[in-house]
Amino acid sequence: MSLHLVFTAGQGVTGAVIRAGTWSRAAHVGGLLDNGLVLDATPSAGVALHPGIAGQLVGVFAVDCQPEVEDAAVGWARRQVGKPYDWSAIAGFFVRRDWHNPAGWFCMELWLAAFEAAGWPLLQLLIPQQYT
Repeated sequence: MSLHLVFTAGQGVTGAVIRAGTWSRAAHVGGLLDNGLVLDATPSAGVALHPGIAGQLVGVFAVDCQPEVEDAAVGWARRQVGKPYDWSAIAGFFVRRDWHNPAGWFCMELWLAAFEAAGWPLLQLLIPQQYT
């Protein structure tokens, strides 16, 4: 079993705005599950399972962790299904504030929180002085 985070260019004007605002080729990410479903968070559906990848594929990130960590992260993410999209966190990008609300998620926020809850943070803050 290996969870893959699938990055896409997004769709339409929204995808273009996200790519421009983040200086990235990707505007969306979802978790491709073993059963072929994609678990993600979108403005139109909130956190939901979808039958496939929407938008042009940009890249795939294989999460290199133990199976029990992956199971815990996917289980946590599945329990978020039905929650709304986290518009307040998106607004926080523009005013440089953390308005995260665990009652809802945006796409990457969902998977970062899932792996953090499983004890395997995908991103870790490194202090530059430790490396210079």
